[in-house]
Amino acid sequence: KYHLAAVIVHLGTANIGHYVSYVRSNGGKQWYRFDDDVVTPVTPEEATEANFGSGATDPPAGGGLGMMMMGRSALNQLRSAYMLCYVRDDEWEVVMNVTALDDDVPPHVREGTLEEAYV
Repeated sequence: KYHLAAVIVHLGTANIGHYVSYVRSNGGKQWYRFDDDVVTPVTPEEATEANFGSGATDPPAGGGLGMMMMGRSALNQLRSAYMLCYVRDDEWEVVMNVTALDDDVPPHVREGTLEEAYV
């Protein structure tokens, strides 16, 4: 038996688009959306059901250029799960355990700030 642990989603068309990821954390209880440098908690429905086809029949007028001018709202109209990541049931607790991260992540990474990352 397997549990869904992450969903990688493509927003857009074959010509233009953007990728976001949805990942379960906190022992699998909470879903988060990773969109570039923005991480936000989301509902399980947004992470799963909302990413299996948007219902839109056509891309916005103007093709790729039209989508670029409309921004992310246009991309969000065309969204589909690109890859699903599953974890085997007997490994779930090991994979989803984040309590040991302090031991695995070097101190200089734990103590770093976003500002330091761009210096």
